[in-house]
Amino acid sequence: MGKAGDKKGKAGKAERRHERHSAKGKVKCPLGDVLDVSAGGMRVACSGKPALQPGTAAAIKLRTAAGVESVNARCCWVRKTGWIKGHEIGLKFIGITEQQAVRIGKIAKFGFLPEDDRDAGTSDGQSNGDSNGKPAPKITAELDLSPYLKTLELPDDATPEQVRDAHRRLVRTCHPDVCDKPESQERFVELQQAYDMLRTHLRQRKDDEAKAA
Repeated sequence: MGKAGDKKGKAGKAERRHERHSAKGKVKCPLGDVLDVSAGGMRVACSGKPALQPGTAAAIKLRTAAGVESVNARCCWVRKTGWIKGHEIGLKFIGITEQQAVRIGKIAKFGFLPEDDRDAGTSDGQSNGDSNGKPAPKITAELDLSPYLKTLELPDDATPEQVRDAHRRLVRTCHPDVCDKPESQERFVELQQAYDMLRTHLRQRKDDEAKAA
């Protein structure tokens, strides 16, 4: 017998703990196109190499009409899709409270937080809705890039050129071909992940600015 709380569907598979809600065209994220969101995580489609690999984590801010819900997410899996160089990644929200799970579930289902939940779910105390209290039409899943900038020893306003140069400079100190210290491989991977994440985000930001021009 399974543990208490484990439910089985008609096919004998364990049912999902949190209901998924389609997010196609509703959630903007620099990682890629968000396919669906639940109280437990989200699934993202990437057109190229994913910036996150299994086991890596990222800080994400879900910005809605009610404000911001900050969560940490870990990449659980990466799968290739039928598109050329296409991938899907599965992100699991980690370290969230039951109250956060409830609020995120409502964000996933409705695209905004109901009025009664807004004070609890707004970390910055501000609303992004209009003067009539109507919610913004889309959710933005923003990334907290400060840990990656810190890894590359860069300021918050670093340019793509600075990111590239810093990565090139730092990997020379720990590349496996030139350094055989036990911690060099871990440092090399950390630098590469930071570079991939920042490059993906800055490229997306550049595309968004070009579209808005």
